[in-house]
Amino acid sequence: MASGERVPDLQSTIDELAAAPCGQGYGRFVLGHMAYAAGAWPAAQRYLEAFVRRTEGSRATLALALEAELKMARATLSKMSAN
Repeated sequence: MASGERVPDLQSTIDELAAAPCGQGYGRFVLGHMAYAAGAWPAAQRYLEAFVRRTEGSRATLALALEAELKMARATLSKMSAN
């Protein structure tokens, strides 16, 4: 997706990750960007906002370790709100 290639059956992959336990933490970051790429902006917004809230509300070391992901999530949320 990041290289611009089309991913077949992306929604199925999103649904599977959303149902998996690993989709609840860092998975929300991944889900948010997958949903964004799929054009499912309301879902992308929910996932990315949940990731940001959870990460910022966690231990300071976790937020520091995920600083780049937080920045990327906020940038994607900003792009969506600008459109």
